[in-house]
Order: sequence, then C-alpha cells, then structure tokens
Amino acid sequence: MIFTNNNGVACRVDGETRGIKGKGTIAGISCGTEPYLYDSIGFGVNTATGIIANSAAKFGAIYNSIGYSDSGEGISASLIDVIGCKGYSGGLSGISYSTGTIIDSTGYSSRGIGLRGSRCILTNCSGYSEDGLGSEAGIDLTNPTQVEACAGYGSSNSSGIKISSTGVVTQITVSNSSGYGQNGLELIQDQTAGVASTVSTFLNCSFTSSNEAARIERIDPAKAEFMNCSFYTTSDISYCINGVAGTPVDIKYSNCSFKTGDTSVGTPLNNVNQTITNTTDNQRNTYI
Repeated sequence: MIFTNNNGVACRVDGETRGIKGKGTIAGISCGTEPYLYDSIGFGVNTATGIIANSAAKFGAIYNSIGYSDSGEGISASLIDVIGCKGYSGGLSGISYSTGTIIDSTGYSSRGIGLRGSRCILTNCSGYSEDGLGSEAGIDLTNPTQVEACAGYGSSNSSGIKISSTGVVTQITVSNSSGYGQNGLELIQDQTAGVASTVSTFLNCSFTSSNEAARIERIDPAKAEFMNCSFYTTSDISYCINGVAGTPVDIKYSNCSFKTGDTSVGTPLNNVNQTITNTTDNQRNTYI
C-alpha cells in the first residue's frame, strides 16, 4: 500500500507491518511502541524524516527498509533494532540511532553524517558522507559500546569514523573496522563528564586519510589502545597519529604499522606519548 500526506505523517504503524510506502511532510512512516516494520519505504519531504521510531518504542525492529529525506534524516530510531536497512539524506543523517543494536545497515548523506549513533552496538554497518561540513563524518558515534566490522567514508573535509566519549561508558571496543577521510579516525575523550574512565580499544582496524590517520583530542588524560592496526596518510606533512596541539595524549599502541605519503614508514607520532612500559616476557608475550 502507498500512503501520502501533504501536511503531516503519511502512515503510523504498530505491530507487524510489511511492504508499505509512505511520503509525508513530518514523516513518511512513524513507528509506535511495539513496531515490527518489514520491507517498507518512507520518504520525508524537505526536512521531514523518512522512517522514525522515537523513544516511546518499548521493543521491536525495523527490517530491510529504506528511509529517504530531502534534507532531514533518512531513518531515525531509538531502542528498537535496525537490521538490513538503508537511510539516505540530502542534509542531515542517513541513519540516526541510539540505545540498542544496528546490524547490516548503511547510512548515506550528501551533506551531513552518513550514520550517527549513541550508546549503541554496530555490526557490519557503513556510513558515507559525500560532502561533510568539517565536523561531520561517515560514521559519527557518541559513547558506543561495541563496533564490529564497520566502515566509515568521509569526504575531503570530514572524518571517516568519529567517536566521542564522555566517561559514562567504561569500555568502547572497535574491531575489524576502517575509516577513510580527511581524518581516518577522530577520537574525542572527555573523562571529566562522568565518574567512569572510558577506555577505547581498537583491534585490527585501519585508518586512511588525506590529513591525519588518527586524530586524538582529550579533556582529561586519554585512555586508548591500538593493537594490530594500520595508519596511512597521503599527506607529506601530516602524522599518522596526532594529538591536538597543546593537549598531548597518552595512549598504548602495539603491533601497528604506519605509512605517510612521502616515505614508506613515516613519523608515527606527534604530541602523543607511548604508555606501554612492559617488555616481552620469555614466551614473547607483550602485555598492554
């Protein structure tokens, strides 16, 4: 079925709904408290959202659906799972998500953030920012708990993956993931905002950039670990890992590879302190 509304939400759904199309000026499809939406398409006119499921949702999921918006958000969801979906935006986020799990999904934005998330688990997801405006990114996350097998693609003036932590989460793990953009990874840590001390761990990741492969900014001492990661910048004057000027960061990194644009292995660090003090034991193990 196809629904249109020139002055509001095209279709409100709850329970199990399949194969609908909605086009509205507030939302194409709006999900209720217990939605299970399958194989559907929502289109938001101008700043409207394509598919929306707000914080009123108790449980449910959006499966194999597509959200479009002219200049708003393609898909915006909280608490329920988003699985196998695609979100497209001409101005804000392709997919905006918080508090839960998003799997096998792709967010695309022509002028904003491809995939934006907070307090979430991402698995096998991708985010694309075609023309981010400086602070945008392919994938932009705040206090995520786990990121597995994801890829963020930023434009020449935006980051591939951007992660901000405020100390309210004790562990962030990013594994088997990659970031491409002006900065491959942009990591911002503010440990003063909560009682916890967040540790960001990156395993088997790769970051490629035209500026800094990994840019780390902190308010209080950073706690980040990089193991089995690769860093590559095409710039002749930038660093593979860089701390923001005036705020040197203390991190741990082990078994990583570094490459810059003008030498096979360039200077890996600037304004960054290596904090591994352990040596390899008799069995050639290194403790981080």
